[in-house]
Amino acid sequence: STQSTWDLRLVSSHSPFMAHYGKKDYWDARYTSDPEPFDWYQRYQHLRGTFQQYMKSADRILVVGCGTSTLSEDLFDDQYRTITSIDYSPVCISVMENRNKDNRQGMIFQTMDVRDLNFPDATFDVIIDKGTLDCLLCGEGAVSAASKMLSEISRVVKHAGMFICISFGPPDARLHHLQKSEYGWEVEVRSLAKPPIDNAPPDEPPHYCYICAKGK
Repeated sequence: STQSTWDLRLVSSHSPFMAHYGKKDYWDARYTSDPEPFDWYQRYQHLRGTFQQYMKSADRILVVGCGTSTLSEDLFDDQYRTITSIDYSPVCISVMENRNKDNRQGMIFQTMDVRDLNFPDATFDVIIDKGTLDCLLCGEGAVSAASKMLSEISRVVKHAGMFICISFGPPDARLHHLQKSEYGWEVEVRSLAKPPIDNAPPDEPPHYCYICAKGK
């Protein structure tokens, strides 16, 4: 769609407008004006193989910064049935609850800030982020915000669990955030070819998948 093309180009160009991506008010306004499904970076079919390699259908899964992406719904429809999805925008969570209340019984959506998770330690087998770390790194106090997010994710993921982070940031801009010893995980980096977009330059850099294995 025009919107998804515009946003992918914007993220890739490091526009000053990206500072808005770190502000809750921006997201509340965006989801109010446009509640339609929107996916950052990669759609589910391009990530499914990676998820299948690291996830089991019985896993307890947390999707952080879910937005209006279809990721949680696609996972649910692909037999991953124990899914909690959070976003700090109550507007977003209302949209997602209404979208799924009739045909996906059992999906949980909660208004919550990824920097302050209201879950006990070692709650989830797998935690998935597609763009939330990137958004925090666009806003004020970016380094502190990213550290709080990753500390909380490390706290609530189980030993031998996984944090899977989909990002536009290359390793030299992301690994120093992810590879802190206190998180207790080892990081594997995979490149993900960007979906073809009209008028995209042929040398467009890839997206990246950071697979953080806890306790290995």
